[in-house]
Amino acid sequence: MAEFAAPFLRRRRDWNLVCVYFPVMDSVSFCPSYSERSPHPRSSKHAYMLFLDELVGDIVDFLVRFKFWDDTLLVLASDHGYHAACSTARRLGAGSPNWCCDHPPPHDCEVWDFAKDAGAGRYSGCTRRVLFLLAGGALEEKLRGRVLPRAEIIDVAPTIADALDVPYECEGVSVFKRKGETVSAKDYLSKCRGC
Repeated sequence: MAEFAAPFLRRRRDWNLVCVYFPVMDSVSFCPSYSERSPHPRSSKHAYMLFLDELVGDIVDFLVRFKFWDDTLLVLASDHGYHAACSTARRLGAGSPNWCCDHPPPHDCEVWDFAKDAGAGRYSGCTRRVLFLLAGGALEEKLRGRVLPRAEIIDVAPTIADALDVPYECEGVSVFKRKGETVSAKDYLSKCRGC
């Protein structure tokens, strides 16, 4: 951010859409919580998550310092997500469906029922869980601290188009059109404890 994006954004203050992409995550995709060791040399997921948190913090600090925050809708999204609740995750030591498991092919894992500690008998189809987060001063006050339990990666483009008031047709749905489905983050997280 500091090396590339920030200088550009300081020089061109008339920008209205910026995409910052962090491509390194795929090289740290094995979750160390249940993996003995990752085949990737730069695999400390914890260290990378701290680094990523710092990068996002730098972006927010920049937006606040240069008075962009109040007009900003910050969209954070992963590009493909991770396996969740699959038999491979369980075999590698996961105790709940919250643990990610990015494993190499073959992707022949089945959905794992962690409550019964048994396979569910259904092919997982490489189910992926993604991050999709909205923040910023331009986010409606009533949406802050809310969770939309079923937002998916295909909802990112229509959400951005909706925010920019650009017509867009696709399979996804803008999360702004689903405000009534949101729940408080506190309630949502308390239900997820022990999942």
